[in-house]
Amino acid sequence: MICAVTMLAGAVPTDAPAGGKAIVIGGGPRLGESQGQIEQNVLWLQGLLPRLGYDVDMYFGIGNEPGDDVVYLDPNVPEDGPLTALSEVFGEPGASHLRYKRHAVKDVLGSTREEELTPALEQTLAGLAPGSQLLLVFNGHGGEGNNVYAENTLDLWGPSAITVEELDRILDRAPDETTIRYVLPQCFSGGFASLMYQPPGNRRLSTQNRCGFMSQEAKRGAEGCQLGIENVEYRDYTTYFFAALAGRSRQGGPLAGDPDLNHDGRVSLREAHWYTLRTAVSYDLSRSTSEVFLEDWEPRALRDAPVPDNTRSVYWQIAADVAARHGWSLKAGELAARREELRRQEQALEARKEQIAGDIEALQKLLRKQLIERWPQLQRPLDELTWKEGDPVLAAIHAYLAASPEYAQLRDALRALPAAEAAELDQARLKTQVEKVERMLKLARLEALFERHAGEREREQLRRLVGCEEG
Repeated sequence: MICAVTMLAGAVPTDAPAGGKAIVIGGGPRLGESQGQIEQNVLWLQGLLPRLGYDVDMYFGIGNEPGDDVVYLDPNVPEDGPLTALSEVFGEPGASHLRYKRHAVKDVLGSTREEELTPALEQTLAGLAPGSQLLLVFNGHGGEGNNVYAENTLDLWGPSAITVEELDRILDRAPDETTIRYVLPQCFSGGFASLMYQPPGNRRLSTQNRCGFMSQEAKRGAEGCQLGIENVEYRDYTTYFFAALAGRSRQGGPLAGDPDLNHDGRVSLREAHWYTLRTAVSYDLSRSTSEVFLEDWEPRALRDAPVPDNTRSVYWQIAADVAARHGWSLKAGELAARREELRRQEQALEARKEQIAGDIEALQKLLRKQLIERWPQLQRPLDELTWKEGDPVLAAIHAYLAASPEYAQLRDALRALPAAEAAELDQARLKTQVEKVERMLKLARLEALFERHAGEREREQLRRLVGCEEG
């Protein structure tokens, strides 16, 4: 373990981050992709960030307009019943449990439509005083572009989007003396590390003091879009990162360890990131701008250079902690073999999941054909049909399905699918832990190489990024 001391439940760091302006942007690009977890994350941050010293601007989904912009899973839907049965035959698996609502985020300044959000952000940034501190947090979905370091996106309501390059131009509206930090937990978020450069993709740091934390690499999806909203302790980057800053889990329990590694009485943003790396058992391979800078710096000529184990590095300690938790060696060959073994197991679980999904599709097709032959009105979409309680036709359809052996097989398959999906995800999470250990060891090695071979200009750039990330 890096640190074994656990912060008391309910404790808040005595010296919160410097604070300043925070902008929180949340919601999916459309109703069916604006999952309950996204709203729950934003609601949690809306309560937490002011306690950490931030003046918070909120943007979510449809903003202040009427309508629904959140989809969630209702755990109270009856497992049996005529409408549930029809949904199982004619809809997507689990569709009968989906519900829609308007977001509960208070004091929203506007929607996340690109044409509305962009000018609002530009106005806020342009109005910042020189020397201001800005924290930008996004909770939603991300997209992958052809050039992931310039065209990866924050997906916004509409649907619409802001690319890395477009966000760079928006951030440019702030004074050069502004410090801008960003926390981006969406899929493909690693591409946004290039915002530290000017322009993105260049190797010259931005005139502004920019740094950030991303949940995932540039070409990979991330955790964070569950449908459940009932007292869930999620595994996404937001949950771990901001719990470290809060001093307790989002459910109010103690943390898994003390994130205050230097024991100075406060948890920096960088320490919150390290806590996430050490603690999260998730699919995310999270990264910070200083880490990406080290990876970008590595000279080709030094890639095979022998370097003693850098056991003093925080990254080495994180690797050792994660490996020990799972009983793994830190030897490169053994880690690679373990990763390959877990990859094969993941593929087998994926094949099992796909087989079940195929069985469901075939059984639904057969049952739809049987039902439509007897009740032709079922050719119309279900949402166009109006059923009343006790409707004799609906009761007859339900009785037919209840006596059907194919429907019994369908229900068995529908129950098996979530378990298969969960098993595959757990296996992917476990494989990611091996990949994390490998990456932490690489970063520890890069720190040692950097100390030996970097020039003064490069050292100053890294010092600047680290200072920004300390927040």
